[in-house]
Amino acid sequence: MKKSAIVALAAVFIIIGVTFLTSKSSKKSKPEVKTFATSSNTINYSDNGFDPISLQVKSGETVTINNKSSRPLQFSSDDHPTHTKNTELNQSVLSPGKSLAFKVTKLGTYGYHDHLNSEQAGKIIVN
Repeated sequence: MKKSAIVALAAVFIIIGVTFLTSKSSKKSKPEVKTFATSSNTINYSDNGFDPISLQVKSGETVTINNKSSRPLQFSSDDHPTHTKNTELNQSVLSPGKSLAFKVTKLGTYGYHDHLNSEQAGKIIVN
């Protein structure tokens, strides 16, 4: 009688130990849930303007623009309204809640702005 109780108790401890170890390792492997792009090469646009106002990237990298504002955004290079300083920054109109990504290659420091609201501006440094 004692032998079967010891075996049953040992089985319970083994099951508890396996369950504990399994649940601990499965928690480590769960991926992190993210909204919008979160790379360091991301510019968010809100009703208050661009964030960050200044972004430094390497030539050949991708920049993502997230329009978190309540209005359309047309991401464009300086000079306003000609947009000739770095034409690779010139993008089509981006609706609220949408994102777009593009590569930058031209080395230098370039101003950008929302063509539809040119007071909202920033700069990108490509090295």
